[in-house]
Amino acid sequence: MQQRSFALITLAAGVLLCAIGFGAGMLSESTSLTRFIPLLFGVPILLCGVVALANAKFRKHAVHVALVFALIALLGSAGKIPDTVRSDGSALALASQVLMLIVSAGYIALGIKSFVNARAKRKAQEALAKKA
Repeated sequence: MQQRSFALITLAAGVLLCAIGFGAGMLSESTSLTRFIPLLFGVPILLCGVVALANAKFRKHAVHVALVFALIALLGSAGKIPDTVRSDGSALALASQVLMLIVSAGYIALGIKSFVNARAKRKAQEALAKKA
């Protein structure tokens, strides 16, 4: 996976989380700001995706920051889902948390795969350079 394509994936993950947060916020009857939590993670990830696309020099750093936000989102949603189920919370809140977990976990998995591929590519290039 090329670095630029992972920057696009970062952008997509941010957009998805923003859409989940915005959708939950608009559909919810609750006045609590917690309905916008996916949006609070989506915006920084989205901004990191923009930076990663716009500036190759900061691409790796921006993606790492985005992955930290995704990890926090993953842990937060995974920890909150059992509470929502036990408290018989709203279906919208549960769906929002599950979707945030799925998007965050998928993005992190793709990030790990990208890191592993980049490392293997770098090692292969180093091996070729030693042979030359």
